[in-house]
Amino acid sequence: ALLCKTAYAQYQIYDFQKRYKEAPAGAFIETGKLNLPRSNHSSIRLQDGNILVVGGNKGAELFNPKTGKYKLINNTLPKIHGSRINSILLPNGNVLIAGCYLFDAETKKFTLVKNINKYIKPSFLMFNNMRFLIPVLLDDKRVLVIVDNSSDHMENQILMYDIENNSYEKFDINLPDTHKKYLGRGFSYIKDGDIIYFISGAKLIKWNYKENKFIDGVLFDKFWQQAFVLDNENVLFNDGYTYKSSAVLNVKTGVLTPLEGCRRWLYQSFKINDDYYIFASPEREKLHSGEDDSLYLLKCSAEDFKCRQYNTNKIWDYYRLSLHRFY
Repeated sequence: ALLCKTAYAQYQIYDFQKRYKEAPAGAFIETGKLNLPRSNHSSIRLQDGNILVVGGNKGAELFNPKTGKYKLINNTLPKIHGSRINSILLPNGNVLIAGCYLFDAETKKFTLVKNINKYIKPSFLMFNNMRFLIPVLLDDKRVLVIVDNSSDHMENQILMYDIENNSYEKFDINLPDTHKKYLGRGFSYIKDGDIIYFISGAKLIKWNYKENKFIDGVLFDKFWQQAFVLDNENVLFNDGYTYKSSAVLNVKTGVLTPLEGCRRWLYQSFKINDDYYIFASPEREKLHSGEDDSLYLLKCSAEDFKCRQYNTNKIWDYYRLSLHRFY
């Protein structure tokens, strides 16, 4: 498996299984530089294997993993930035970027969603709040988009994106009002057949999207600062800056299992074969004292949910990361 990591103007490839050129397994491989420096941007793998890089600066670029080179394909797209830009690959191969722009994979052109100004005020877009438009792919025709208005102390808005027509319409999601507020910044989701599991740091919500039917909602005993989807039924939780605890939630059984050896700030997680890998900060004490600013890779067994440090050498600064799997 290969991962791609970005930081400002540089990509590196992390090779787990010695599949990229002649690099040893577990090594970072330098690539070419971006044409424009970027920070807090979005990178998403297209169906042809190339990586679309957008945000953090104006325009967009394509990265070819085979050549390690970038091609600037647009220099007029407005700058999109934020701690989390939510782009999603559509079944037709196009990309919905931050719920606002459609990238056509064939023509390599960007267009604004046709009627977006009807539902989202221009000032919301002008002030780079596009990271607060959160897409949930339902099927090959529709994307549920949550507009997070919590920073303006307003109710979140629920829209339905029509993939074929590149347009929005309002959607009345059948959830109790007390649950809707949890569909916002920082939430994750798992799709299992007709069921969508919405996971926030405070609540698990079960919803049948085909019938638009609320099934269940479970409030957690504590608030989790971070939530990462590990696979099609497990979510990794971390309590964030206190670094005191982490746990894995099985959304189907509702069982929350403590995760040992993970008192760190987490950045990305993924599964390869039967093991989970987690990119994380140094241990809490070393990070706060300034003794260590490395990025670490942890390996967690799905059998006992214990984390062990996978790498022993410094591989990068622990902040501003974007990690993506090539194959």
